[in-house]
Amino acid sequence: MRLTLFALLLLLAACQQNPASENTQTSATSADTSTQKQAIHGNPWLDAGCQLVTQKEIVEMFSIDIQRDAYNERSLAERGYCLRYWNKPDWAARENASMKGSQAVSSRNSIATQVLDFRTPEMARQQYDYYVKNRGDVYNERVEGLGDGALWSNSTTTLLVWKNHLCFQITVDMTDQPHDNLEKAKALTALILKKI
Repeated sequence: MRLTLFALLLLLAACQQNPASENTQTSATSADTSTQKQAIHGNPWLDAGCQLVTQKEIVEMFSIDIQRDAYNERSLAERGYCLRYWNKPDWAARENASMKGSQAVSSRNSIATQVLDFRTPEMARQQYDYYVKNRGDVYNERVEGLGDGALWSNSTTTLLVWKNHLCFQITVDMTDQPHDNLEKAKALTALILKKI
């Protein structure tokens, strides 16, 4: 779980420091509005990251018993970010195996979501294109039929989806085989796309 969270924070830092996105933000906001009108949108999820997919939706989708599974969620103010985690059904056996060194498997499920606002659809498209062209080492699979474009990272178990002026990422760590998490991420994306 720490590796997933670390990878997600690195990804956020890369998004915020990407020279391509900085240049496009400058040119879009300084464009002559008499000849080029681009609506600048806001991020309604900035302080509501855990409302993008509600606790009720997560609990129902994954059959979670809040008490039994020690369900927890955390958000970051003004980041559009939400982290949820809960025990796997066989968490005790997994922890025991990890402590003995016989197996290194996570005893918890986790889902992290974050919404990034690129202000205009054009800047979001440019950021998405940047990932396609320059981050193929991380986002190595295109996923058809989601938003305006979607990329999957098997190494970080993260689905990046572009829709209008927003890009949102969903990191799912529930299965022992990383690629098996994609189907769960796609199901969550279907819920999110209805809201944005």
